[in-house]
Amino acid sequence: MTKRLSFEYEMILEFDDFISNQQFQLRCVPKDGTYQRVESVAYSIFPTDLVSRMHDGFGNLIYVGSSLKKHKSFTFRVRGVVVTSLTPLAESDYFHPIYKYETKLTMADQNIKNFADKINIDDYKDYAVTLMHLIYQEMTYTPGVTNIYTDAINAFALKKGVCQDYTHIMLSMLKYRGIPSRYVAGMMVGEGATHAWVEVFYKGFWVGVDPTNDRIVNEDYFKLAHGRDYNDCIIDKGVFTGNCNQKQKVRVRVKELK
Repeated sequence: MTKRLSFEYEMILEFDDFISNQQFQLRCVPKDGTYQRVESVAYSIFPTDLVSRMHDGFGNLIYVGSSLKKHKSFTFRVRGVVVTSLTPLAESDYFHPIYKYETKLTMADQNIKNFADKINIDDYKDYAVTLMHLIYQEMTYTPGVTNIYTDAINAFALKKGVCQDYTHIMLSMLKYRGIPSRYVAGMMVGEGATHAWVEVFYKGFWVGVDPTNDRIVNEDYFKLAHGRDYNDCIIDKGVFTGNCNQKQKVRVRVKELK
């Protein structure tokens, strides 16, 4: 079964004074993958002087560029159509051993290890799905109590957080149990923002599980980037010259086309 998903992403940065020499890196555009095919895509960046399309070390599509002249706002918009599938569109996935190892954001303490050891299942996929259910029951979705620097240990101690935290916690437990897994940033039907979930390497393919929503990833999802943790999948980041405050507005819309 396949679905055609129409998506729109808009990110606006507003500054309270002029900035210049802005350098940016964007991971907001999907590419063809094991469970998705990009049917169409169009994007705009303003202001900009130079944009290059390339891939990072994890194979993610990125747009790198600069806005050199003085400006007080920066806007990125992308829209398109992605065909998603539950049946793999490739013969197999590529696996790198780096996904076996924890990072600073996905380290495990004894609290995390004890929770992961509650499950006695050898099959990687079955273990991951059972763990997803338990994390969902244990955690309370609570925006504002964590930030992009919060690691799995602290988020699990709070028992609160957002999709990024749920994903880091699950990755921490999976890696402790020796299960290859990675962080995914993407979009899904019904969400007003970008989303994060986990992929587990199982029988030659990456299988997605979403602990925030207690769901196995299906055709309602599509990927923008994957990596070891949030830091490898940052949707938009950059630097600029200027002394000012900034506000970010993000709008995401994904719907199924009949």
